[in-house]
Amino acid sequence: MGLAQLDKFAFIMKRRTEINEFYHRELKDAGELVLPPVLADGIYSHFNIRVKNRAGFISAMKKRGVHVGKELFDYCIPDFKCYQGFSDGDFNNARQASREIVNLPSYPHLANGDLARIVDAVKKSL
Repeated sequence: MGLAQLDKFAFIMKRRTEINEFYHRELKDAGELVLPPVLADGIYSHFNIRVKNRAGFISAMKKRGVHVGKELFDYCIPDFKCYQGFSDGDFNNARQASREIVNLPSYPHLANGDLARIVDAVKKSL
C-alpha cells in the first residue's frame, strides 16, 4: 500500500469486507466451487474461489465479460527449486489448490451492480 492510499485505508478495508460478505452470501449455494474461509480480522485483498476446471471457468467468465485471475496462484511453492530439499512431503493439497484457485474481482471501487453481474457470471460459468 502506498502513502497516498493510507488516507483511503478505512474506506478500502470497509469496502473489501463488504465485497467479501456479498460474494459469500451470493455464492454460498452456487454449486461446484469452494469459497475462502471467513476470517474475523481478514483484510480480503483477494477473493479466491476454487473450481475444478479452472481453464474452462476462466474462458466462460471471459465470454461473459469478466476477467478473473490465476496469476497469483499459478504455482506451488514447494515446487520452486529454492525450496526443494527442505521437506519430503508430497504437498498434494497445495498442488491441487494451485491448479484450482481463481481470483474474483474485488477492488474497492466495484459498484454493487458490477458485483451482481460478476456473481451471475460465476453461476453461469460453473
